[in-house]
Amino acid sequence: MKIIFIISFVVFSFVLYSQTPFNLEFSLPKIDPDDHITRLWIDDVDQNGEEEIWVSYVLYTQFPYNNYQLLWRLVSYDLSGNILSEYTEELTEPTQDEYCSFKHCNLYKINDVIYLAAIYEESAECIYSKCLLKISNFETHEVIDSTYVFIKNLQNDFFYFAICYQKLALSPETNCLYIGIREKLEHSLYNVDIETKIFKYEFDNGSLTYLETIQEGGAFLAEYGLNENNFISIDYKYKEIDDGRYVTIKNYYIYLITKDIPTSIELIDTYHECDEFDVISKNDRHHSNYGLLIYHNHYDGYCDRNLTCYSPDFSEILWENNLNTDLRYFYKSSCLSLNSWNNYVIFFLRGYYSPSQYFYHFQIRDRINGYLITTQESNIAPNEICRRKNGDVLFFVYQDEEINAYSFNEDIISWLIEPQDDYNLMSYPNPFNASTTISFEIAEDIIGCPEIIIYNLKGQRVTKLSDIVIPIFPFGKGSAVWNGLDSNNHPVGSGIYLYSLVIDGEQKVVNKCLLIK
Repeated sequence: MKIIFIISFVVFSFVLYSQTPFNLEFSLPKIDPDDHITRLWIDDVDQNGEEEIWVSYVLYTQFPYNNYQLLWRLVSYDLSGNILSEYTEELTEPTQDEYCSFKHCNLYKINDVIYLAAIYEESAECIYSKCLLKISNFETHEVIDSTYVFIKNLQNDFFYFAICYQKLALSPETNCLYIGIREKLEHSLYNVDIETKIFKYEFDNGSLTYLETIQEGGAFLAEYGLNENNFISIDYKYKEIDDGRYVTIKNYYIYLITKDIPTSIELIDTYHECDEFDVISKNDRHHSNYGLLIYHNHYDGYCDRNLTCYSPDFSEILWENNLNTDLRYFYKSSCLSLNSWNNYVIFFLRGYYSPSQYFYHFQIRDRINGYLITTQESNIAPNEICRRKNGDVLFFVYQDEEINAYSFNEDIISWLIEPQDDYNLMSYPNPFNASTTISFEIAEDIIGCPEIIIYNLKGQRVTKLSDIVIPIFPFGKGSAVWNGLDSNNHPVGSGIYLYSLVIDGEQKVVNKCLLIK
């Protein structure tokens, strides 16, 4: 029996660890290998029930010392990688003092018409910089309306200025178009002033009517699954820290913005002195269940990487968690469904073999409590993550001549996903090396203390955990720590172990954990 167990475990481990986390599904060919990707998203723009992949590109040329844009194009693909349509627009030929560049675009279908909204920056050296919003009929290419959203006169301005970010967001409930702009005034290498504005337009059959300017409300607009009356905006300000080597960090602000006219703004929270900050719960379809999840890395002379989860109405913080990782940079993230459960997020972290060599790991966590499901080395570093209407998530990697689309291999993780039971029995971390905390919840009246019993895969009892902490007995959450020892305090070997919750002498639920040494 022992030989059979060892062989079974070796075969299982080989199958488990020989599989790659992400599988290549298809590739999207570029029109021109020199095209530079500016944005990729998935949407059923024509609302025919078939989603398309949309990619915007720009093509650069050298003139004479800087890169200028020759053209931009918008290409749609089916979900097998075949090109469905291509729209190309040549830009005004740049001169030494003037140029026009494409910044951002989006597509909207209203009353059976597909509208293309595009933003451009028109600049004249040391004189002005203009933000142009243009609305076109996407099928006929006819320009319906255009307006200069923002004009900055630089003639008497000593400081460098750039429109460094624009984001379009259309509110279908009120037919309003929002354009977020960051105005950067750079005083020195380590001291940067930022002003943000959101320009709001009524969008009526392609025609634009200016409504209002929202001051200091951030410029990074996203809905993140909020209700039809609000959306979230993120803003940041630079802050200089002099710890002997001048470190420029940022203070981040989260705003809740209503879609009323006039707009009202509520500051939800502020994160001071952050090295990194991002919303993890992107591609969210279940904000009303799990709330908004934030990643923030604070600078205190060392890196302190944390997750914070807000309730759906932002009235409280549901949980906070430290990542406990040495990996340096947060990369990409998305909400994720596994085994038909929708309460997970996946995110990528980047580390270094050397200054020029990167490696990537990914983590999957439970949005309900922040528990780590798994952390593994990744075989890809996605440039974009998109979620389809059916919940499937695609991970896109940009290559020189194509874009590769990957899916997540659930086989390597499905056995670790904790079943949703009445006792919410789970272990963290899992897999583990030295120890793991086994937790559960009790919502019924019990007589005696609960027990956690550990078994090996042969069904042999390894140990019993009696030192269980329940803050409010007999109800509430309980937990116990297993340090990988058997009942004789001898270390057990690597492998899969079963842990069982026993209440009043009755086994209630069983789960699995993986010990790796």
